[in-house]
Amino acid sequence: MILPVLTYGSEVWGFEKYDSLERVQYLACRLFLGVAENAPNVTVLGECGRYPIFFYTAKRCVKYWAKLINMPSHRYPRKCYNMLYLIEESGYRTRKTWVRDVKNLLYMCNLQEFWESQTVCNVNTFVDTFSSNCKHVLFSEWYSEVCTLDKLNWYRNFKNTLHPEKYVFSLKITAHMQMMARFRCSSHYLQVETDRKHGIERCLRFCQLCDLIQIEDEFHFLLVCPYFNELRMKYIPRIYFDPPTIESFLALLTSHSTDIINRLAVFVFHTMKLRKEIYEIV
Repeated sequence: MILPVLTYGSEVWGFEKYDSLERVQYLACRLFLGVAENAPNVTVLGECGRYPIFFYTAKRCVKYWAKLINMPSHRYPRKCYNMLYLIEESGYRTRKTWVRDVKNLLYMCNLQEFWESQTVCNVNTFVDTFSSNCKHVLFSEWYSEVCTLDKLNWYRNFKNTLHPEKYVFSLKITAHMQMMARFRCSSHYLQVETDRKHGIERCLRFCQLCDLIQIEDEFHFLLVCPYFNELRMKYIPRIYFDPPTIESFLALLTSHSTDIINRLAVFVFHTMKLRKEIYEIV
């Protein structure tokens, strides 16, 4: 509902990324997923399957350019465009212009042939091509950031698309959906996160609920920690944790089975709740 408001008039200004606009989407996704501020922006976009607002503004900007160059030459918008185009191509670049920004968008998406020919035969097909190429560029930037964040050591292995996760819309109980989101987005209170605040090296962030001397990360919590064996056997099929492997961990978190998603969500909800109660008592 707010996207039309955020992108209003973006045909003129939509060629740049504006942090103020992106923050609105980050906040909306966080509120929906119920994750805290310590969840990286790339994870909340990834779980909701959302591209940056820049994608939508750039698309509208380029679509308007395509309409401009197809306007009759006597129209005032086309005359203004021709003037700016001549200034840009003459090399007289005393200041940045809208035309140059559009040119940069096309080159960014590997569509320079349209700029060089100044011809768009089918506007809708052109816009679809731009959208596809732009999404590819933005996805590469998104996944590159996911891979650079240390706290997303597991996330980058089970999340490699910018499509909305099935659990976000299939889980009927909001508390279960939001707990799943916190678990996946590293917005939880496992030792791997809480010890980060105290400057403890990752290799020393051990689980305090068992004697295995292992890092309490998402893998240990979900498939290994013996403290939660009873709940694990109740909700998660044995094939995933006997024995616990990286392959089974990833398979569990990427499952499209509604039954598996529900079971996993219930397990994560109850074990996180139990863990919180234990630490409050201590």
